Amino acid sequence: MARFLLFILIGMLLATGIASADLVRLGYDDGSAEDAVWMDDLRGHAVIFEAPCDNWTLSGVEILGKLAPEPKSDMLIVEVWDRNLSLLSRSTDRARSYFSENFTWSVVDIPDAVVSGSFLISVYEFAGVYVGVDNSSLFPRSALAARNPNRILPWDLLNRSYNQTSWMIRALGHSPAPRVSLEIKKDIASQAIPAKIRVMALDEDDNLQRATLNIVNNQSHEIVWSEMKALEGGSADFEFSWPGAMRQISLDGSYYGPVYAVNDLGISENLSSILAFSVPAILEEEENMTFLAQAYFGQDGSFNALINPYGGVYYLSSDLVKKMRPGSNYSQFIRENISLVSGESRIGFLKMRLPASEEEESSEIIGPMLLGGSAQNGYGLRLKEAAAVSGDYIILVEVADSAFNAVVMAGDKMAKVA
Repeated sequence: MARFLLFILIGMLLATGIASADLVRLGYDDGSAEDAVWMDDLRGHAVIFEAPCDNWTLSGVEILGKLAPEPKSDMLIVEVWDRNLSLLSRSTDRARSYFSENFTWSVVDIPDAVVSGSFLISVYEFAGVYVGVDNSSLFPRSALAARNPNRILPWDLLNRSYNQTSWMIRALGHSPAPRVSLEIKKDIASQAIPAKIRVMALDEDDNLQRATLNIVNNQSHEIVWSEMKALEGGSADFEFSWPGAMRQISLDGSYYGPVYAVNDLGISENLSSILAFSVPAILEEEENMTFLAQAYFGQDGSFNALINPYGGVYYLSSDLVKKMRPGSNYSQFIRENISLVSGESRIGFLKMRLPASEEEESSEIIGPMLLGGSAQNGYGLRLKEAAAVSGDYIILVEVADSAFNAVVMAGDKMAKVA
């Protein structure tokens, strides 16, 4: 689901005319606080981060917090330590400059600190601020810290498990972003002669990672086609092609779409044809119980997997199981591992659009559809390619590097489908 969230953000940025954000945010919480904790005079909330690249510049700290009802102190100290617990940066200010009686995210500006590898941010509020706690984080990176000398303290918070505690503290920083230019070499798109988009990218710190093409219907604002290419190094010069098509879901002779289907990078070669495309999905196993998931389809359009964001498996096809577990009994695998039930389980798929305004939704759930058939035939689901409706289409290319910089460029002219 990370990619789904990324494209919501891209849509918001483009809707407001911003090509790319200057600061990258690192965090290990889900954005929702289930609790809050204030510390005593000596201890601080600390989070251990990993810099996304060497020589990453940290310039701000974001904290979810609120003032304690009767604060013992109005002092707020934020420190940055390197992996050896040596001080890199410090900011001292009044807590009331950032927080009020209500929970809010506040950004504390700090003197720039250049970090590589592991670094630590610690916040000392001297019993004056409640810091938000995420109980559901899968990343146990929070700690207790103390100063003079700098040290990590034993975890001894009453009724708080280390593995289920994530301080809602984030790092804001930057590194050189890619420079991108586009050339629309052919703007008429058809199955016989696709549209051609040339992309040129330069990256100062040589960590290009991927490029993503999105084709957007200029009238409905729906993303009808997406494609990703892996990049590396400091420069790239390549082409995308678009055959004037869209991708949709078929089930029992009915068609739904366009859906946000994109080829997956990083899939091992022996599974790449079976897990060729992924589509964000919503699984409804029981009434009023829904789960986020990624649906995976093969190069031939067959439905081969449904996996939640944490790696939990709802469905694997017989072809995929044969590849992963040669010689296994698929009927037994279904009984022990597959939770989808024909005639009971429902699944919806995400349609993405580029919002033209703040009022327009950036996504829509298609469905949910009642699954039929059997696990052996993929419950009748398939990913299909169809001709896009005639009209004009916006061309968007995002180039990202391994430091989480993402630059989105729009073509200087639209693609056309006759």
